[in-house]
Amino acid sequence: MSPSADHLIAEARRLHRTALDLSGLGLTEVPPELWELTWLETLNLGYAYKNAKNQLTVLPVEIGTLTELRGLSLSYNQLTALPDSLRGLIHLETLNLSFNRLTELPPWLGELTQLRELHCAENHLATLPAALTTFMHLRMLNLYGCELPALPISFGRLTTLTNLHLQGNHFTTLPASFADLGQLQELWFGTDIHHAPLGHFPEVLRSLYQLRVLSVANCDLPILPEWMGELTALESLYAQQNHLTALPRALATLPNLNRLNLDRNPLAPELMVAYQRDLSALRRYLLGE
Repeated sequence: MSPSADHLIAEARRLHRTALDLSGLGLTEVPPELWELTWLETLNLGYAYKNAKNQLTVLPVEIGTLTELRGLSLSYNQLTALPDSLRGLIHLETLNLSFNRLTELPPWLGELTQLRELHCAENHLATLPAALTTFMHLRMLNLYGCELPALPISFGRLTTLTNLHLQGNHFTTLPASFADLGQLQELWFGTDIHHAPLGHFPEVLRSLYQLRVLSVANCDLPILPEWMGELTALESLYAQQNHLTALPRALATLPNLNRLNLDRNPLAPELMVAYQRDLSALRRYLLGE
């Protein structure tokens, strides 16, 4: 039997613990005793695998008293808004808001200047505040399944990003500033279950020379461009479930590519045979060997 929230809070107080996990307890409200633990650095009010989800509909303003927090997870609740007091947690480095009922992110979010990771997956966001692009240290941004119609034109100001998840959104173009995300190592547009209506391979990706992982699965792509050969750091390419019938020769010249998924594309018969054999056979076919 899992310990109660009251028991866990009392134990954290007695042992002066800096990390507290209240995930998966089926909480509908936060025990007020929690706000006495002002030394906490990590707090999980979110999801725990195979346990009951918490069901918080409101985050109390008292969250602002936990000013030492570096990590805060509120995932898998039923929050529709965030209290303004959250803006006082200026030491936050990781914030997880995924799987809630948020329809907007507050403009003051940009005041959390120490954020390294921001997870907002599976919220139905109408737009992103311009302040989101002012983070100076953000490395991971997860906007999976947010149904966004577009990205801000200033999105490229997030120049420290190394990991970006954009699956399950509705935009068909990317802002020109996207080309400035030169530190990106992982970029995800689509998955088998999340359609992304890009319809083309965006040329703004051409300057992302540090990309190691790229997913353009289920993106309505008719072709892959020849300039893909310039993405020489690429190790994994996921391009399944598109409309590809041919592949660029340059794909065979990528020196670090070791994982390629082209399943459920209408590849030409000989090309399909080479692909289904292995990556080495595909390279030889594309190079005409």
